Amino acid sequence: MAQHDYVIDNQSGAGFRSDINIALSAIVSQNSGATAPGTTYAYQLYANTTSGNMQIRNAANSAWIDLFELDGGGIFLTGAGRIKGDFTNATLASRAYFQSSTTNGLTSVGALPNGTSTTAGLLVHNNSTPTNSAYIGTVIDNVGTYLRSTRVGSGTSLPLYIQTGNTATTRMTFDTAGDITIAGTTRIKGDFSNATIANRTCFKNSVANNSTYITALPSGTDQQSAFIAFNNSFESSVDSQFISILATDIGAVIYSGIEGTGTAFPITFMIDGASIAQVTNSGIDLGNFNLYGDFTNATLNLRTYFQTSTTNGTTQVGAIPNGTSSTSAFFAFNNSDPTNAAYCGAIVDATATYLRSTKSGTGTVLPLHIQTGSTATTRVQINADGTTYFPGVGTTASAANAFLNSASTPANQLLRSTSSLRYKTNIENLEQDRSDAILDFRPVWYRSKAEADRKDWSWYGLIAEEVAEIEPRLVHWTYLEDAYEEVEGERQLKPGAEMVPDGVQYDRLTVLLLDVVQRQQKAIETLEAKVAALEAQ
Repeated sequence: MAQHDYVIDNQSGAGFRSDINIALSAIVSQNSGATAPGTTYAYQLYANTTSGNMQIRNAANSAWIDLFELDGGGIFLTGAGRIKGDFTNATLASRAYFQSSTTNGLTSVGALPNGTSTTAGLLVHNNSTPTNSAYIGTVIDNVGTYLRSTRVGSGTSLPLYIQTGNTATTRMTFDTAGDITIAGTTRIKGDFSNATIANRTCFKNSVANNSTYITALPSGTDQQSAFIAFNNSFESSVDSQFISILATDIGAVIYSGIEGTGTAFPITFMIDGASIAQVTNSGIDLGNFNLYGDFTNATLNLRTYFQTSTTNGTTQVGAIPNGTSSTSAFFAFNNSDPTNAAYCGAIVDATATYLRSTKSGTGTVLPLHIQTGSTATTRVQINADGTTYFPGVGTTASAANAFLNSASTPANQLLRSTSSLRYKTNIENLEQDRSDAILDFRPVWYRSKAEADRKDWSWYGLIAEEVAEIEPRLVHWTYLEDAYEEVEGERQLKPGAEMVPDGVQYDRLTVLLLDVVQRQQKAIETLEAKVAALEAQ
């Protein structure tokens, strides 16, 4: 290390040579030393061994400027310093580049903060005067990393283009307003179907603890936007089906369609991998799931209803069987668990329609009420055991009674008792032996087993089985419970089942009694005439 003032004084030959050698030593060692040379010159180099930096004297010879670190660690540039080279030569191999000094090594061009700073960046400007230009920069601080298109001074902020391919094709554009434009064939790809949900690619709100909304907006004056999912990576393929969530000026639409030729798929709604509903060309299939709504709101017009989409049209809510089945129904349950509940059903099959009050599982069969009026008054009540009440039936003192036919199937057909000539044919006078049969009936006095009868009373009447042996037409006939069997869920009579006597048609006895009384009256009159004739003699 040597320093010299670069002034050769007049001196002897030996001294002159020594002075020259010291000056030469100072030159070759770049005036190195722990302290700066005492005599300085503009643009003089100085290897400062204290700071470890190579320095150069400024043009005014008033200060030292750092050039680079002596150990090769870094290069210093002043505020307006530039590294210049032919970075745009048409011949790529002739361009200026940054390159690793390690053969076959990785070249990484980096920016490091100085001291306690935590921010660094690489910036590219569109003007040789960077104080008034647009620029793109990659910046990092202790919060995050940024790809930034912005400006300084009087520069103009420009859109940020993401380009790929041999012709630098634009795939994505970020304009200065923050809108993102994606080129027509560009895809956003990720692992959207990873078996581990936490590892899937997802869209997520950047604001912690906030909902994520993915939104599609129409452009300009158009009034339609949509989200569309295809089952083929080539949307224009003739084998592509798609589903679209579409918003238009007339309403919101979920649309299953096709590109090219083919058949659109059903729209299936699923929860936890299970289908809860499917929409096809023929209707909506809810499977084993329920349709929920506020069906009991105290304010009637706020309740959930079914309503036809045709203005002023009739609403008809229907149930249709599937395939070859001939049975369908509506059911209402009294428990949110329909497998253990009482329920009322309106059912139709190939033979009849049914209004049914029954149960499932551990439910309890409840009475069936038929109600009318503004207060829903019960007009007919049918209990689980078949007992039937008509609390709404009026009374009359001048009409025939109704008749329950116990011999009907099902039993107890309600009939109106009639006696008009228009309901009769083959009319003949009653034969004497028919009416005299009544004289063979045995009147009895008994206690009743019927639930509706008073247990503290005795009753009088006839025994139906005894009457049936004498005159079966004066008996109500029926089938006992053991005469029935279940066949494919339907209650049917067993083959060969026979009817048994069930009641006496007491109203019919009067006809037989009338014939007996009439004949007795004639006999009395004849006897009275004979007695009168004998008394007259």
